[in-house]
Amino acid sequence: MNRQHLKNQLSTLALSMFRKDFFGIYHGSLSAKTESNRFVINTKEAVFDALEENSLIELYFKKDYRWNQSSID
Repeated sequence: MNRQHLKNQLSTLALSMFRKDFFGIYHGSLSAKTESNRFVINTKEAVFDALEENSLIELYFKKDYRWNQSSID
């Protein structure tokens, strides 16, 4: 799957859900599975009405230091 396309889709979805009050500015989480052992999730600092490239992080299911940057929701 094209990761850039996926990130664009997640950004569009986040904006739509934010406008319908499903998300607060910093409240909520959004993720998508990219491979059998990886997924993309928003960071703690992500602003849902304007997700940017650095607002999403790709993680492995096995926890490592990058998990500290991801949303806790």
